[in-house]
Amino acid sequence: MEPTDPVLEAELVAAEDLSHLHQAAQQIARLPAGERPAYLRADRWIGYTRATEALARLEALLAWPAKQRMPNLLLLGPTNNGKSVIIEKFRRAHPPVWHPDWEEIPVLTVQMPSDPKVSRFYTALLTALGAPLRPGQRLAELEQLTLRLLRQTGVRVLVIDELYNTLAGHGTARREFLNLLRFLGNELKIPLVGVGTRDAYLAIRSDDQLETGSPRSCCPAGSPMSRRANCWPASPRRSRCAAPPSSPPRTWLSIC
Repeated sequence: MEPTDPVLEAELVAAEDLSHLHQAAQQIARLPAGERPAYLRADRWIGYTRATEALARLEALLAWPAKQRMPNLLLLGPTNNGKSVIIEKFRRAHPPVWHPDWEEIPVLTVQMPSDPKVSRFYTALLTALGAPLRPGQRLAELEQLTLRLLRQTGVRVLVIDELYNTLAGHGTARREFLNLLRFLGNELKIPLVGVGTRDAYLAIRSDDQLETGSPRSCCPAGSPMSRRANCWPASPRRSRCAAPPSSPPRTWLSIC
């Protein structure tokens, strides 16, 4: 008959010979039966090469000095490929800091609304900042309030997840939202990080000024070339998986 007393169960587990396990694994194995599944189901960070490179580039953006045209980053990958985990680890490495009379938010993450309306995106930014929302605000009021709070909280990197939702809008709405991204980057002088599938690059590509100078991935996920280096845009003088150009991109850089 199996023991039901937690104390007796813990004693039996402690008495087992676990010398074949690593010391850290032994501590997990000796957890009560109810805690072991919860531990195994929790998120774990696996620092594979591409993820480590992405974190390094995010850290470089965070330390980038403010200037008129800031570099940006596109973090691209198939669905369920670990993009959000990379962003979450980066955000946790730079959590909000409470000061006596204000809150500093070095890294602000926001999810792109299901359609690219400027007012909805401003509302999403205000919600991420923890600002109270007042119904019926005009777009100009939302814009000025959002800009003021982004400056006051010291946001240094703005991460936009699910950026491919930009494609859900019609031509005019899409152009207005892409203009908004360019406006935010120029006005605040902070890097923007877009996260999503390859469709996120297609959204950025539809704006010439945002897309200018940006390399992009063109190899299928998991291919040998995509594991060795980014693939670059095809041209009559360059193969689809040619070496990257020597000059760095001016705006968006993609990681697959």
